Amino acid sequence: METVASARAFWIVEPGRGEIRDEPIAGPGPGELLVRTEFTGISRGTESLVFGGHVPLSEVARMRAPFQSGEFPAPVKYGYCNVGVVEGGDPAWSGVRVFVLYPHQTRYVIPATAAHPVPDDVPAGRAVLAANMETALNGTWDADPTPEDRLTVIGDQLGLYRSLAAAGPSTVEELAKATGTAVAYLRPWTANQAAGGYLSYDTSTERFYLTPEQAAVLADEDSPNFFPGAMQLALATIRSLPQIQERFSTGKGFGWHEHDRDLFVGTERFFRPGYAVDSFRTGYPRWTAWWKRSPRAQWSPT
Repeated sequence: METVASARAFWIVEPGRGEIRDEPIAGPGPGELLVRTEFTGISRGTESLVFGGHVPLSEVARMRAPFQSGEFPAPVKYGYCNVGVVEGGDPAWSGVRVFVLYPHQTRYVIPATAAHPVPDDVPAGRAVLAANMETALNGTWDADPTPEDRLTVIGDQLGLYRSLAAAGPSTVEELAKATGTAVAYLRPWTANQAAGGYLSYDTSTERFYLTPEQAAVLADEDSPNFFPGAMQLALATIRSLPQIQERFSTGKGFGWHEHDRDLFVGTERFFRPGYAVDSFRTGYPRWTAWWKRSPRAQWSPT
């Protein structure tokens, strides 16, 4: 097939070292799409193993990515978190933003069956976490959310944890006034949360408060220990159960784009803080050192 364009792709050329390579692209054939990448995501777990050449021999087949080129340990083009816009192929897909299990490459051609439409109200930078969302989805199904988890989402969405963290020890009435909520509902909520260890309670002053550890888990969205996002996505999976059960009868598929929006938002909120901390601590020095060495790189200290 005629080559119509070229792209740039990241290749691991040897363990611990990568480079940007030019990749020829053939025009899309019947049933194929040409996609222009907007965002790709780097898995701090799997891709760290691949980049370092640490894929166990027993896991080589299982860890192979759908559109991987090359073999472990190197040279290999690897990745599976790609969000882009369809620019060619089937006209019905033109302009559609899609998630694809594709490596880090600026443009590529795939079968249309490998493209998953991204909901219009989900930003591209958030949709790139769809692969993480699958991991989180399986985990939350296994975890079987409890009533306390639902109350955790309520506390998060209404800003109750954040208010307590900012104001310090508060009575139910003070918390209700600060958050614009009703005392009649806050009283059983705070009692439940204190009984479960989510909040602390001072019997001498009848005030509820968050310890620094509780605040890091429940109120600080930049903390790598922040957890309400996990509960948010857990409840989102439950909302999809009626549709999934119906597909068991019809045999039709259930696309990622059909899930409740909170599944995407919760996934981002759960994974982002840990990724940000880990990327700066381990990834930033490594990648900036490589970027400075790359003959193709345009280095900027900002």
